[in-house]
Amino acid sequence: MCEVILESEALTLKLGETFTFDDVGQLLEDQPWKNDGLQGVVVDASGCQYIDSSGLGIILKINMHSRKTEAWCKILNPTPQVKKILRIAGLNKRLVCEED
Repeated sequence: MCEVILESEALTLKLGETFTFDDVGQLLEDQPWKNDGLQGVVVDASGCQYIDSSGLGIILKINMHSRKTEAWCKILNPTPQVKKILRIAGLNKRLVCEED
């Protein structure tokens, strides 16, 4: 599950315990990260324990779109499990991860 929170200048995607193929379909259909005026996207992974390849793919898609539009994209508070998945996939150097 993924909760989409659209604020004035930023989009927050609050990931559930897992972020998988089942969660990505609606995001791909709606593409909320393409709203005009967004300055950035926060992927809140504080409660997430597992991300599959589809989940990683959509995060990369959002990250690439953000770079093209000079917005920012960051993964906030990734759990140790998510950090490990990012490291194994070689994405820990391509994606910005922050702790608050």
